[in-house]
Amino acid sequence: MLDRNKKISIVVVWLVLSVGFISVASFDQTTEEVTAVDWEDGGGNDLDLDLLEVGDIILTRGSDFDKLVPGRWTHATMYVGDGMIIESIEEGVVVRSAEKLLLSNETGVFRVDVEDEVKEAAVDFAQEQIGKPFNVFWFNKQVNGSSYYCSELVWASYQVNGVEIDANPGWSWTYANGVAPTEIADHPNTTKVATGQ
Repeated sequence: MLDRNKKISIVVVWLVLSVGFISVASFDQTTEEVTAVDWEDGGGNDLDLDLLEVGDIILTRGSDFDKLVPGRWTHATMYVGDGMIIESIEEGVVVRSAEKLLLSNETGVFRVDVEDEVKEAAVDFAQEQIGKPFNVFWFNKQVNGSSYYCSELVWASYQVNGVEIDANPGWSWTYANGVAPTEIADHPNTTKVATGQ
């Protein structure tokens, strides 16, 4: 009975944090202009954007939401090529300029250890989700969802192509049944290839 109560408590905490995350978030939707907005205004970093390859996962940290998202990294995006990234933010799944990555305090580029064809298929899946809403229930995850949170979108894009990148795919006290950006960084199928600080 105690274990069940602990699980219920964790789910309630995650739900409260998720609702709080959405209610205070403020994001820039444009791809034309990069503006320092609350969650990514950490003073900037020196990431070399020329190092990015299609299918790379870029994780960031250094925002007000670092306290809300468990683990070192607190946001996840995917590089789709031509200087653009795809991510799920308050407005939903969008494509924006990769230059916005330079606004975070710290970035880490993680390369998935698979063939280029799988990376391209992951990008294709992510792009098919453009316009879907943001998923506020980030204590769980699904591959073919009607909405996605940031790391769920990245995870699902590879998972649908047979590649696991969630270091704790089942239940954990830290991440519940979800997939946090840090879990992607910690999976042996991903390798950090660059950082920006």
